Amino acid sequence: MSDVAARMRHLTKSINIKIMDNTYKIIVSTIIFNKDKQVLLGKRSANEEVFPSLWGIPGGKVEFDTDSKNVLEDNLIREVKEEMGIIIEPSKCFKSYFNGEGTKLYIIFISDFISGQPEALEDTEDVKWWNTSDLTEKDLTPNTYNNILEASKEL
Repeated sequence: MSDVAARMRHLTKSINIKIMDNTYKIIVSTIIFNKDKQVLLGKRSANEEVFPSLWGIPGGKVEFDTDSKNVLEDNLIREVKEEMGIIIEPSKCFKSYFNGEGTKLYIIFISDFISGQPEALEDTEDVKWWNTSDLTEKDLTPNTYNNILEASKEL
């Protein structure tokens, strides 16, 4: 279990957590590299309320599950399977931060690709393995470009 998951296990009894007088949604996402050091991204649906038609890393809101022993990791595995149809194994908690409005806590993992053929499924129009040198910040969801470049240095 990651350090973040251990510290936050008691906080994830619902989708929202309360720290002091503030309530936050927890969002988990992951950066997935293949053996060729390419990163897997999904193009968000044009119908998405937030960041439509931009490329981003897979993830989503943490949902309550009483049977989960690793709440963050299990939610992340579920989200990636729903969006891209693949199996991953979260290997490292890479980064966490609050969004600019202070309403969401983002927790980003680096995950190992285990199996499956990536395909565009729920809320995703397209999926693609990218060389990091081919990425442009304007086509990606906020912070994705810098997070990928930073994570690629750890390979």
